[in-house]
This record gives sequence, C-alpha cells and structure tokens, in this order.
Amino acid sequence: MIHCFSSSLNSEILIDLFTQSFNFTQFSNLRFLSLTSPTLKQLESLFSIIPNMLSLRSLRLLEHDYCGSQNETICKLVLANNHHHYSINKTNHLTHVFIDTSPPFKTLTLLQRYFINKISFDYLQLNIRCALFFYPHALTHIDCDGLSRLISNMTYFKIDITVGTFTPAFDLIRRFPHIHHLSVRSVAKAYANGYQWAELLAQMPNLVKLDLNIYLDSYKSDQELQTFQTKFWFERQWIVQSIKKHMNSSECKIVHRSI
Repeated sequence: MIHCFSSSLNSEILIDLFTQSFNFTQFSNLRFLSLTSPTLKQLESLFSIIPNMLSLRSLRLLEHDYCGSQNETICKLVLANNHHHYSINKTNHLTHVFIDTSPPFKTLTLLQRYFINKISFDYLQLNIRCALFFYPHALTHIDCDGLSRLISNMTYFKIDITVGTFTPAFDLIRRFPHIHHLSVRSVAKAYANGYQWAELLAQMPNLVKLDLNIYLDSYKSDQELQTFQTKFWFERQWIVQSIKKHMNSSECKIVHRSI
C-alpha cells in the first residue's frame, strides 16, 4: 500500500471504521498518509503510533474548517533543514509533514507534544486558515519555539503572507534568528520597506541567502525602491529589482535575490 486517504464526507466515521478494522502499523510499506478532519482523539491515537511506522515518509493532515467559508488562508509557513526541503538519506523515518490548520491549532499542539524527543523530520509546511474577524491576531498564537524544536537542524524558513500587515510576519521571522536561507512573499498591506527589512535582517547573523517577492500597490514605487538602496543592502550584495505588473498600473513587484 502506498497511499491511505480518507474522504472529506463523514471523515470522522470513515477514520474510525478503518482504525477499528486495521492498525496502521500493519502496513509496513506505507509511505504516505493523509487524513481529512480527524478528531482530537483520532489525532492523539495517530501520533502515538507514528514513531512505529518505519516506512512512513510523508504525513498530511487537513483540519476541519470550524468557521466554514469565512476562513481564508492568511499564511503559508515552511520550515526545513535546507532549501531543497528534505533529503532522502536520513535516519529519521518521517521526513515531510503538511498541515492545513485553523484556530485553535489543535494539530500543532499535539504534534509538539508527541513528537519532541520522539521523532524529528526535515520539512514542515503549515497552511494557516483563519477568519480574521474572529481571530485578528492568529499568527501571534503560533508556538514558534515548539515548531523549531521539531526540525532537527533548521536552516530554511519560507513564509507567504496574503492577508494582514507585515508585523505578524516579522514577529514570526524574529523567532528563528539562526536560519541560513529566508524566503518571503507578501502582498498589499503585508508590504514593508527597505529600512524595516534592514532592521529585521540585521538581527540574523547566519543569513546568507535571501529571496523576497514583495507586491505593493503604491504610486510611490520609485521612492519605495530607494529604501532598498542603502549601505546595508549593498554590503550584502542583495540586489533589488522592480517589475511593473501591468502597463499603466501602479502595482509593481519588488524582487530581492542574494547573489
């Protein structure tokens, strides 16, 4: 067996039916496991047996959307041991974890509780969905310290912010000051200028590779671009490029790449 997926329809019942009939550890060659809307009890049971699933390489968990259509993806967060995401020559059994989560982030809490000091992995991706009307400060409740301990030797951090201001993103990035490679994509209100980025990145002494894709909606794009032309950026040889998205449009894309 290569895959074991549950349907989003009555997923709780389907998961229970499967686990009552089978034990996941019976499938010695199971490499990819994906569950949709598991309950808290089902997650606890799953996390307790995963360290014994020796062939498992990838785990995908999609949480139930409690707020229905009001939720939207506000952040995509990736933590990895390197920019290639994960390696295949690792002694750890589980290498790749993907979680689609929303408040109150029950999956993250259980993941940290069961996996720390039991099993580590190379790559963790979180798609954070949230109804900002109900949870305006959702990103501030993410346990970054717990997440960083789950990755054995984290050097890569990628964050896409699609809704909200840049402040929550900066707060997250500050929690990982020793990374080597930072990749950020932000749009609209999540935009920060070159002075603000310089102040943040100066606190990250190990950073050698920087990828920033910044979309801004401003008629002052030329002035904004100048904020990335300071001594800080020149010394690090982090080049800056501004690209107009459409002709006769004020929306432009500022791209930064380390040489």
